[in-house]
Amino acid sequence: MGILDRLKPQPRWKHSDPVVRLQAIPELGDAIELAALAEHDPDAKVRTAALAKVVDPVVLGRVTTSDTDRGVRDVAADRLLALALDASNPEAATAAGLLSDVRRLSVIAKSTAADGVRGIALARLTDDRALGDVARHAKVESTALAAAARLSAADELLATALNSEHRDVALAAFARVVQGELPGSDVALLRSIQARTQQKAVARRAKTMLQAIEDADNVRRVAEEERRKQEASLCAAVESLTDVTDPDRIAADLARLSAAWDTLASTDAAAARRFDAGADAARMRMTQRRSEVAAALEEARRRGEGLASREALCRRIETIEGENVLDAQAAMLARLLAGNPPFVEQTHEILTRDVEQVGRLLGRELLPHRHDRDRVSTREHLGHTLEHVEHRLRQLDRLPLRTDEATRGSSAPAGVRQPAEQSRKLRDIGLLLRRSRHG
Repeated sequence: MGILDRLKPQPRWKHSDPVVRLQAIPELGDAIELAALAEHDPDAKVRTAALAKVVDPVVLGRVTTSDTDRGVRDVAADRLLALALDASNPEAATAAGLLSDVRRLSVIAKSTAADGVRGIALARLTDDRALGDVARHAKVESTALAAAARLSAADELLATALNSEHRDVALAAFARVVQGELPGSDVALLRSIQARTQQKAVARRAKTMLQAIEDADNVRRVAEEERRKQEASLCAAVESLTDVTDPDRIAADLARLSAAWDTLASTDAAAARRFDAGADAARMRMTQRRSEVAAALEEARRRGEGLASREALCRRIETIEGENVLDAQAAMLARLLAGNPPFVEQTHEILTRDVEQVGRLLGRELLPHRHDRDRVSTREHLGHTLEHVEHRLRQLDRLPLRTDEATRGSSAPAGVRQPAEQSRKLRDIGLLLRRSRHG
């Protein structure tokens, strides 16, 4: 610098005194000099004053990230915010893109700035609280919807459904709440939303869902009550099978009830245990009855064979002819009445037939031959016959009045009854035998 240059007066914004420089800034119109003062002046007040006149967003952006003074950085950020909100500023989008703090970006997103500027600001927001604030309070609905779509925090979704200024935004947030985006979506939550939301459309939607839930609960309660009734009915029915005597009916009813139980698909463990216990008892009863019926049928068959044998013997007695007919008839009559252990316990129906056979023989064959030449031998046979008749009579008197349980529900012979008539017949026969023996 030459002597003449040194003798020239220095601009006031380059004066060594910061007070002079500060006073010179309102007069300064050179953008380059203003940018230099804003970025490099050693005095913070000078830098701040220079920033007020800077319109280049790039310069302002550098100051927001590089200045050592926080106050200066805030002034630079406010200048960027003002440029971004200025609809006439062609650098508004650039200014918005150079901002990084959440508060100023939210202000731009909620404003009526140009769509591109709002979009840039919203894209730089990542905090759920800031996005929720935009979703609830943005002046432009499209920006609010975009912010609500990016929400992930449950409390912010709920707050948006309750307090959004835009109907469609509130409904979108509400839909995500009730679709499970928010844990604990239940009747209490829906009632709270219905009572607190600022949007009537959301309140109506919540009321509709509450009614649907109530209706579904009523249907479920009715179905549950009906299921419990069916469970109790099936359990009672399967338990009653132990009173059935026909084993085939037990098997058929058990199969039908088991199929009905499987179709019911019960989830009640206590009812399932009760039904299983009843089914097991029914199977045991069915097995028992089959064994009893089989035994009764076998006894009937055995008794039938005995009757056939006795009837054959009676027919032989009736057809005997010849000189010793009385001895032969008496001997076979003794065999007829002697019996053997299987016939001692036979029913009184069989005993009655024995008595009638003996009566016919005594009346038709034995009595007319009392004076036969073989009288002594005949008396001996009649004596044996009389002993057997008296023995049967004593057995008959001791037999109790009872009903054989083994034959109930089957085709086996009827139970034993009090043998009063048979006793009388046997006594009559005994009297005839005594007269024949001593006549």
